[in-house]
Amino acid sequence: MNQGCKSNGKILFFGFFIIGFMTLSLLPLGYGLYNLVFPEKAIADLVTASATAGNALPIAGEPYSFSIPTLNEGAPTTVICSATISDDNGCSEVTGATAAFFRSDLGAGSSCTPDSQNCYILTSEDCDLDTVIDPCTPGGSDLTVIVECSTDVEFYVDATDAGPHEGTDWTCEILPSDAEGPGDVGTVTTDMPSNNALAADPTEIAYGIVYLGQINNAPVNISVQNTGNRSIDVELSGVNMTCPAGGTIPVENQKYSDDEFFDYEIGGSILYMTGGTLVLDLPPPSDSQQLVEAETYWQIKLPETGISGLCTGGNTFLAVTDDD
Repeated sequence: MNQGCKSNGKILFFGFFIIGFMTLSLLPLGYGLYNLVFPEKAIADLVTASATAGNALPIAGEPYSFSIPTLNEGAPTTVICSATISDDNGCSEVTGATAAFFRSDLGAGSSCTPDSQNCYILTSEDCDLDTVIDPCTPGGSDLTVIVECSTDVEFYVDATDAGPHEGTDWTCEILPSDAEGPGDVGTVTTDMPSNNALAADPTEIAYGIVYLGQINNAPVNISVQNTGNRSIDVELSGVNMTCPAGGTIPVENQKYSDDEFFDYEIGGSILYMTGGTLVLDLPPPSDSQQLVEAETYWQIKLPETGISGLCTGGNTFLAVTDDD
């Protein structure tokens, strides 16, 4: 084995030297001397980084659609209110929405007590986030989604375009939410339209067998039901009744009244083609189980000659606003 010595912090070898299986670099120093260089070892530590994005509550922009169609007669009408929901964390963070439709002059606003005439409270089940208008694209870059909230309003819901509630309107309020709670509401207003409507029952004035020149035996009763959302009277008109063997019964031969015992010869109102108003002061119902109706009574007098068989015609019952 070659001899070596330590000089100036270096290990000096004379000749060549191999230690075990460690590979060393021997740099010549001259005169048979070599500098032994140990390789450097680099050790790196992995330091993780994290940050939690704070939650941004969703915001309902002004509902872009709150239109109320013509109300159905005697049946509910579906009303839809829509809004654009924004969430800076991404639209997929929005978990749902609730809504309220209410007459705007109610003191409690959207906290109103549900009432089929003036206040409808909608749950998350009534509000649909999966709309085809602007569906949410998950991933964070899409920040908006459109929600549609809908419910059926009753036919007697308070009108605001005219009548006792004219001067106010209806409000749609949508409240979006995410996993941490409710966000900011959006509101919009519109008028609830008036709907003058009625239903006559039965739908036939059956005078029965009446002899020529005679009056039917007893007044025929026809009920008039208010199937709209305004107080009404009824406008009545008719046409001549035609008979199979020729001849007609003039429309003016029919009379009507709201008095069950009216005397044809001295009482009642003559039916005309141009129409006449029978004042009923018939208010709208206040709930779907309430039937609001008034009675009308009809009599007819046949001509002295010129007709035979079953004569038929038609009378029109038209709901008109009761302005009193």
